[in-house]
Amino acid sequence: MKNVVAPQGTAFTAEQARLLRRFVEQVTLCFDSDTAGQNAVERSLPALLSAGISVKAARLPAGEDPDSLIRGKGVEAFQSRLAEARDFFDHTIERAVAESGDNFGPREKAAVARHLGAYLSLLPDAALRETTTAHVASTLGISVAALQEAAAKNPLTLAEESSQSAETSSAAKRPLKVSASTELICRLAIISPQVREWLSHQNSPRPEELDPELQLLNELLPPLKEVSDPSPSTFLALIPQELQSLISGWEFEKMPDSPLEAVQDAFRNLQLLDLKKRQNFAAIQLRSPGLSGEKMLSIQKEILDLQQKIKHLSAPATSALTSLR
Repeated sequence: MKNVVAPQGTAFTAEQARLLRRFVEQVTLCFDSDTAGQNAVERSLPALLSAGISVKAARLPAGEDPDSLIRGKGVEAFQSRLAEARDFFDHTIERAVAESGDNFGPREKAAVARHLGAYLSLLPDAALRETTTAHVASTLGISVAALQEAAAKNPLTLAEESSQSAETSSAAKRPLKVSASTELICRLAIISPQVREWLSHQNSPRPEELDPELQLLNELLPPLKEVSDPSPSTFLALIPQELQSLISGWEFEKMPDSPLEAVQDAFRNLQLLDLKKRQNFAAIQLRSPGLSGEKMLSIQKEILDLQQKIKHLSAPATSALTSLR
């Protein structure tokens, strides 16, 4: 199976969804078929929908997850489930009808309308939001106005709950170790005001877009804004307590001659990795059957543009990560 992402039991963050949107326009969620799996589907939705990603949900047999289904019945059985995957809004309505049986009446329809209304309000594209709202209203057998009223009552609640859930999960599952490149960039950013200043201007792409681990910078650096040259004891006292066990294991005594150059080199390596991944993905797309001539030319142009960017970034001969990877 190609193009698979495992969220490892946590909800997608907005940053991860934006990163994913650079590569795909649609995802199919394949969580376990139990209640916890269905709840995981909905926890992932706010970030995905807000990023403009179309979401489908695949129904797996009771007691199965993707791994057990493939091992027990073969990849074809899993692929057939993917082929039958339904748009999230249709999936939710069909699931509610199935669970209610003959009791899916006005109250049940109103409950589903309120539930889906919050998700509809997250769709960033006005035309898509309007057409999806019309489709959901028609499927439920209610007016568009009634569904829009349900969506307008408290459209941010769902996103806020998801954000809080993601933050709680993140705080409860701090990494015990990060990659060498993340440690290098974060460590030098803590020590060097020059590095912090340079990183603050990296917006296209942002560090966390190249490597989600670099989200750490958003927690480590704000407390250091008023400290020009923090000692290890100083910054350990300033950073969030839950990160101190991670940071305390880093080596702060040995510094490169030029911290800024080392970070710029590390950042360049991450950019190269990102560009090469995007180029490989475009090459895979180019081999897809049924491409129109216009789409094929667009992908070929993208590959050439990426190649030029790779060539430009590859010009420096040295790499601060050569010995770390």
